[in-house]
Amino acid sequence: HLKLIDPNRVAISGSYFSAYLAIAAAEADPDLFKAVVCLQGTYDWSKQLSTLNQASLREVNYGILERHLSGDKPKAFSVDNRAGRIHAAVLVGYQREQGDATAQSTSLLSDLDHAGVTHESVPLGSERSPLTLAANQVEFYSRAEAFLASRLHPTPPPLGAAEK
Repeated sequence: HLKLIDPNRVAISGSYFSAYLAIAAAEADPDLFKAVVCLQGTYDWSKQLSTLNQASLREVNYGILERHLSGDKPKAFSVDNRAGRIHAAVLVGYQREQGDATAQSTSLLSDLDHAGVTHESVPLGSERSPLTLAANQVEFYSRAEAFLASRLHPTPPPLGAAEK
């Protein structure tokens, strides 16, 4: 019997909007993922939608989100106050001095801290040194690689298994 996936080495990652999906997946199935890597995510949809005006919603095609996430619905899609459901270690990368985007990441880090979730942060760059610069990307992905290596340990072979 060939086992293709080591359950002790399952991780999920995402950047920007998919960073939210990575965190949400770790919350939805807390025993599946052992590590989560997020870069510059939107984690609080209530706050995100409240900071965008109608013109910018239309401009960046968030109109559909606004229609489907009106009223209290964005709270159901926000990670805040539910971080305690996450069992995986979390790495959060974000750009320093980037207004709401930085606030979203630091708020998530605070929620993880309060919930006792193991986490690390990687503040990168600044307004003058955006995430798109190769040096910032190399720094983040190097840290992510080290984070994953430290969290995802291979399952040892069963005792008594013959070495070949």
